[in-house]
Amino acid sequence: TAGDTWPARLEFALSNTCNLACIMCSGTFSSVIRAKEGLPPMVPAYGERFFTDLAEFLPHARSLSFLGGEPFLQKECYRIWDMLIAADHRLPCHVTTNGSVWNAKVERVLKELPFSFSISIDGVRKQTVEAIRLNVDFDTLMANVLHFRDYLHAAGRPQALQVNFCVLRSNWQELPEFFSWAEGLGAVVWTSIVAGPDLLSVLTLPRAELEKIVGSLRASEAELAPRLPVNAGRFRDVVRQLEARLQGDAATFGETDDFGVAAGGLARAYALADRGDVEGAILSASAVDVGDSDWYSAQALVGGLATDRGEFARAESSLAAAMAKEPQRPEGPLRLAWLRLVQERVSDAAAVLADVRGRIGEAWCEVPEIGEGLLLLEARVARQQGDLALARRRVEDLLSRNPDHAAGRTLFRELPRA
Repeated sequence: TAGDTWPARLEFALSNTCNLACIMCSGTFSSVIRAKEGLPPMVPAYGERFFTDLAEFLPHARSLSFLGGEPFLQKECYRIWDMLIAADHRLPCHVTTNGSVWNAKVERVLKELPFSFSISIDGVRKQTVEAIRLNVDFDTLMANVLHFRDYLHAAGRPQALQVNFCVLRSNWQELPEFFSWAEGLGAVVWTSIVAGPDLLSVLTLPRAELEKIVGSLRASEAELAPRLPVNAGRFRDVVRQLEARLQGDAATFGETDDFGVAAGGLARAYALADRGDVEGAILSASAVDVGDSDWYSAQALVGGLATDRGEFARAESSLAAAMAKEPQRPEGPLRLAWLRLVQERVSDAAAVLADVRGRIGEAWCEVPEIGEGLLLLEARVARQQGDLALARRRVEDLLSRNPDHAAGRTLFRELPRA
C-alpha cells in the first residue's frame, strides 16, 4: 500500500485442505473431493515471501477472516495465528469452519486470540447432515458446536456465533427446525440457496414443486416468527428469495459464483434502496455471502433499512451479527445508535455514540460517511436530551465539513437560536 494507508480487514483463503466432501462442493474447495476427481493435490500458493510480507500488514489490521477448505486443518492458518500471538496482536479472527475439528491445537489458538465462527451444518438430523457433508460425524459435529458456543460465552461474545445452512432439495424441509435449534443455541443463521449442480438445487425444480416448497415455508414462517427474536427476518428472507424466483425476478438472486451459490450484491442493494425498493435492497444485501468482503457493510445496511421500516428485531439481528464479526468497525454501531434513537432509547443511543467516538480514532472520522454520520447522530441525541448548545456545536461542525449536507442543514434550521 502507499503511504500510511493499510487495509483494515484481511481475508485469507489459503488452501483447499479439508476433511469433508460436501455434495455441493468441488475440488477447488476440498482436497478430499480433488483426490476423488483423480487430480493431484493443489500446489501450495503461499511461501516464505508471502508470510514475510504479511508481517508488515498485521500490525495495521483491525480484523482477519479465514475461509476454507477447513481453516482449522491448514498449517498456513496456524502460522498466521502464531504470528499474531508472537507479536501480541490480539486481532479478532473470524473462521468459517465445518465444525468437525476441536483439538488441542484449536484450543491453544482460541486461548490466545479472540475468535468468532461461522459453522456450516446444513441440517439438524443425523441422516440429513451426514448425507450432505460427507465424512462428518454428526454427534462429533454437534458436540463441537457446543464447544465453540461455550468458548464465545466464556469470552463474553455470545452473539459471535453463526450457523450456516445451504438450502438443497434434500434438506429444505429442515429449515424451520434448524432455525428453532439455532435460536435456542443463541446463534445467527446464514442461509444460501444453492444454485448448482442442477440435481441438488431447489431452483431447478418444476414450478409446481417449488410452489409447494414456498407454500410450506410460508406456513412455517407464520408459526415460527414469534419464536425467533434473532432470526425471524432471516427466515423471512429465505422465503422471499424463493418467492422472487417464482416471480422470475432474477435480479434478486444476482450472479452465481463457481461454487454454485446464489449471491446477492451490495452495489445492487444500494441501487435498489436508492430507487425506493427497500424490500429488494434488504434481500440483495442479505444474500451477500458471509465470506464476501462486503458482508459486514451489507449487514449494516440491512440494519439501517430495517430500522427505517420499524422492523426492529431484524435490525437488531443484522447489526449484532455485523458487530460480532468485526467489532472494531464503526458503521454497525452508528446504525445501532440510530436504531436506539428511533426506539426512543436516547440514553442507550448516547452511550453507543460515546463508545464509538472513544474507539474509532481520527482516521475513521475523516471518512465522510463515518465522521458526518457520527456528528449528525450526536446532534440529534443532544437535542433529544435537551443539550441544545452541544447539538448546535455538532451540527455546525458537520456543516463546516459538508455545507450541502441536507439532513444537517434541516437540523440546523430546526434548532432554536442561541
